[in-house]
Amino acid sequence: MSTCAVLFAKKPAPGAVKTRLQSHLSAHDAARLYEALLLDCATALHATQAAAKVVAFTPAYAEDALRTLLTPIGTFEYVPQPEGDLGQRMEGLMQWAFAQKAERVVLVGSDSPSLPAAYIDEGLALLREKEVVLGPSTDGGYYLVGRRKGESRIFQDVAWSTGEVL
Repeated sequence: MSTCAVLFAKKPAPGAVKTRLQSHLSAHDAARLYEALLLDCATALHATQAAAKVVAFTPAYAEDALRTLLTPIGTFEYVPQPEGDLGQRMEGLMQWAFAQKAERVVLVGSDSPSLPAAYIDEGLALLREKEVVLGPSTDGGYYLVGRRKGESRIFQDVAWSTGEVL
């Protein structure tokens, strides 16, 4: 059974990432912080046992910059994020992974620099028996979402980017 781990990533450009921190950091420093977070998360992704390790990027022109940044860590597949809200993008990437013959897929964001690769592997392993896995975070959100191939509506009717996701 094939597995896929997907990291959501943005191009670390000043003014485009970590904008809520810009009341405390300059746009340049916020971008540097995001880049450090992204590097840590990509390192964890690369260390997993997933058969496919995917960086889902935005904006559409970010692929070259992200390849340059992440190539020293290892080899990844790069896929543009679909359009829509976070739930639509997650569902779109799940469907893309299933179309690539993945049977179990987990998604992680770039805001969990201390996330061990073992947690990603554990999420994929749990999907052998469970239809859905969630890694809850202390702020009411999540650090990992995964599911097996099949029909699911887990990404619908959710107040994304709030403390009430779970």
